[in-house]
Amino acid sequence: GMDIDIVGATSGTHTAIGIDLDVGSADTNLGMQINTAGTHVKLVDNTDTADYCTIGVTTNGATTLTTVDGGAAAAHFEIEADGDITLDAAGKVLAETDQINITSPTANKPLVIIKNDTDDATSGVLRFLNNRGADGQDGDEAGIIEFYSYDDGTPAGEQYARIKATIHDATATEESGKLELQVASHDGGDETGLTLTGGSVDAEVDVTIGNGAAS
Repeated sequence: GMDIDIVGATSGTHTAIGIDLDVGSADTNLGMQINTAGTHVKLVDNTDTADYCTIGVTTNGATTLTTVDGGAAAAHFEIEADGDITLDAAGKVLAETDQINITSPTANKPLVIIKNDTDDATSGVLRFLNNRGADGQDGDEAGIIEFYSYDDGTPAGEQYARIKATIHDATATEESGKLELQVASHDGGDETGLTLTGGSVDAEVDVTIGNGAAS
C-alpha cells in the first residue's frame, strides 16, 4: 500500500509543512515540503537533506527551479522527453551560462534549425552581440564562428577554420566593420584568406584576397 504522512518539517532555516511518501515498507527517500509562506515547494532527498531542489513562484507567475548539492558538487538539471521539448515564451528566452553543449550519437546530427513561419520574405536571424557596456573600440570582436576537428596525432583537437567579425572603425557616424575568413595554414595557425573591410568612405568595401606572396 501507500502511506502519505503530513508532518511538520524543518531543514536548516527552512520551515515547512512536509509530505513524506512511503510505498509499502520502502521509503521513497523523497520528501516534499511546502513553504508556509506559499512561495515554493521543496523536494528533498531524505537520505541527505542537504540535496534538494525548489520550485518557486513569485509575482506574475514568475517561476524558478533551483537545484542544490550539499557536497558542493554540480547539481545537474536534466530534461528527458520521449518527444519534443517546446519553449513557448512571449518575448525571449534568456540562458545565462558559460557553455551550452548539443550532442547526438546519430550520423549528420545534431541539426540546429532557425525557422521563420511567417508568410513573407523575411527570415530568422542568428545574432552575436558584444555587450561591452561602454564605447566600442577599433579591433573589438563582434562575433566569431569556429570550426574544429581532430588531427591524426594523439589525436588532438584542432581549429581548422574561423569566421571573425570585428570593428574596423568605431567612430560614431563613421562606423566600419571587418569580416575575416580564416583557415589553418600548414602548421595549424590561423591565416586570413579573405578580408572584407568597410572602407574609408561611405558605400565602399575593400577586399583582400589571399595571404602571402605565393598565394
